[in-house]
Amino acid sequence: MRRRLALALLVCLAARPALAATAVAMRDVALRQDRNRTRPPIRAIKAGERLKLLTTRPDRPNGFYRVETADGLVGWAWAPSLRVEAAGSPGGASTAPAARAVAPAPAAPKAAPAAPRTTVPAPPPVVARPPAAVPPSMPPYRRSDWPQWTDADGDCQDTRQEVLIRDSAVPVHFADARHCVVASGIWADPYSGDIVTDATELAVDHLVPLGNVHRAGGWLWDADKRAQYVNDLSDRDHLVPVRRRLHEAKGEKGPEQWKPPRQGEWCSYARAWKRIKERWQLTMTEAEFAAVGEMEATCPPTP
Repeated sequence: MRRRLALALLVCLAARPALAATAVAMRDVALRQDRNRTRPPIRAIKAGERLKLLTTRPDRPNGFYRVETADGLVGWAWAPSLRVEAAGSPGGASTAPAARAVAPAPAAPKAAPAAPRTTVPAPPPVVARPPAAVPPSMPPYRRSDWPQWTDADGDCQDTRQEVLIRDSAVPVHFADARHCVVASGIWADPYSGDIVTDATELAVDHLVPLGNVHRAGGWLWDADKRAQYVNDLSDRDHLVPVRRRLHEAKGEKGPEQWKPPRQGEWCSYARAWKRIKERWQLTMTEAEFAAVGEMEATCPPTP
């Protein structure tokens, strides 16, 4: 009898549908009909919009999830633009593992009688400093010391073209029969909020520019690592299509000297700046650190 009850319980548990995992869009992203960008997108998924995941993992590294929107539309969404959440988690809890439990500290011994009070000067305020002082022998930054765009997969489209194809809201049109150079598409410039359709009006911006990277430790890198940084497509925020005039105004400046004119971008910009600096083990000056903190203060409170 017990065996029958146990078997029935297992059957019920197995038959119960699993709770679907969800994701939240970290920035505006297209809901696409296909993964190859050959057809126009269904609609835009807005930053903060919650989605149901219909696939447990992207179709390929830096690829697409099959998703369903709250209004019942089904399509494909670019995985790096989504934050995946635990299945059935209340309030959209993150999939990050729980913190390791820490044993309680032993009770402190009984304190000795207090000594007479004396006036102690307050410690100086803690400020962020670069991990290592920049030696005076650091050579000056020259753009010619850093590689240009490369064509990593040999399809005649260099890194600039790959970024323009990736970030266009619609399939791009090419300027040549071989499809090597992008001519037009639809891009949203995050720095200004402008919509741009002519590719010649766009520059592909290194969010952390090469001159800043040079001063923050990149001057020690060899040619291979410099080429990896210049052409990194693994982080969607690393290379950003923006209006040429904004790219030129920014130049090699850090956020202490230049910020995106659209303040709605400050939060994303600051967090991407910190993440890129940490990933590439680059330093920040005190002024730079303070400016990043000022921009992060515009981020909405975490629920």
